[in-house]
Amino acid sequence: MAEVKRIAHKIVYAVETTIGSDPAYTAIANIKAINDHELSRDNVDVTCLANTVGSLWPHPILKVGEIKLTLFWDEADTATQGKLAAYMEVDPQPANTAQLQHQIYFPFGGGTFASKLTGDITKTYTGWIKTLGETVYEVGNEVTRDVTIKITSIPSTALTA
Repeated sequence: MAEVKRIAHKIVYAVETTIGSDPAYTAIANIKAINDHELSRDNVDVTCLANTVGSLWPHPILKVGEIKLTLFWDEADTATQGKLAAYMEVDPQPANTAQLQHQIYFPFGGGTFASKLTGDITKTYTGWIKTLGETVYEVGNEVTRDVTIKITSIPSTALTA
């Protein structure tokens, strides 16, 4: 049972910009809302013709789902937020698909993306940008944009100690 109730505040979405054994990440935008991934399995029907009751087993392949983000958006920020559009324009053939590392940074310890403190959490996912939604301009509110990331690996979670 969770003893600490965390408040989501100043969460950052970052994308791998230097690929290799020591990847570097660029903070793209702060997150207004996040629907984290889900884990699921299909079932396999293993019922024998002689059985009178169906029998289902869990499929061995685990599906890791998608992450849906609502980002605070600034169209003038072509240096960082413009990278997302560039990733969407990559040829989607398997050899060219942008399988990038994506990070979600939660400053629960009071740090920042550039200067993490004890208690901060960073989740790292491998995947590709499935949807770069419309930019939403609503009078009297912040400008936002929805992004969906298709996850292709089980995410790792790191707690800053």
